[in-house]
Amino acid sequence: TVSAVLNSVSTTTVVSAATREGVLEVAREHDYRHNLSARMIRSRRSMQVGVLLRNNARQEHQEILSHPLTWNFLLGINEGLEAGNYMMSLLHGSNLSDEVLRPSALQGHLLDGLIVVSDLSSVSSQEIERLVPACVWLDSSVWRETNCVRRDEEAAGELAAQKLCEAGYRDFVYIDRPHTDSQHFSYALRQKGAMRVLESHGANVQNWELPFWNDLPSITARLEQMKTGGALLISDAYACRTILDSTLLSRCRPGHDFAIACCDEDFEGTGFELTQKIIPHTRFNRFEAGKIAAQ
Repeated sequence: TVSAVLNSVSTTTVVSAATREGVLEVAREHDYRHNLSARMIRSRRSMQVGVLLRNNARQEHQEILSHPLTWNFLLGINEGLEAGNYMMSLLHGSNLSDEVLRPSALQGHLLDGLIVVSDLSSVSSQEIERLVPACVWLDSSVWRETNCVRRDEEAAGELAAQKLCEAGYRDFVYIDRPHTDSQHFSYALRQKGAMRVLESHGANVQNWELPFWNDLPSITARLEQMKTGGALLISDAYACRTILDSTLLSRCRPGHDFAIACCDEDFEGTGFELTQKIIPHTRFNRFEAGKIAAQ
């Protein structure tokens, strides 16, 4: 009876309200708290799930680690884990390799499971799954039939392109980042989906790779040449924000001199959510994706 009350679990034991209150009163008198270490020894479960991601930093104008959008994933993961009485253990993987797996939690059998957020190109997925077999890949280039959660990025590109075509536009500039071997999987899929729709509508398309270092003067000059009533279709929220910054330095008026849409959305709560409020975009509920990964 005491176990059923203190552990708040569903059992066949029927406990009256008076008995339940009596057990809780004695527990309060003795300042009883669960001993998680003892529980771990008995159950052989830590009730901890690791979340492995690259921590955010920049070096020589290149974003080499994770992006602020990861924060929404983490909030969703944490809520999903708490609902199952699990704790989140945050691990950073900026220095990981197959030879040097620094987080001791991966080596020490401490974690009941692991969620890998985005990409860790320096470590093989097989090595991570060997260390923590219960592994879920979230918004990652690693793709399995099970234990993977990601948005349909190809459909996101299709939707953005389709809406612009329905509005009557036929001259397009598709703006993307320079393609690299380590590029996130979403870029290629968004472009693939968008190009399929644009080609089916007979659209005239130019591809423009936006430099990582955001050379605003050259971008501004390029935008000045685009006052033709065409449409900009932008791959990601960061490139979209760069384009908007450049329009402030030029005499261009997005939505008037040319149409503009984005295949992704910006993040809230950091002061940069203006992009998603004024630019048509395809939604990505990263909070909900995090919850699904945790579940």
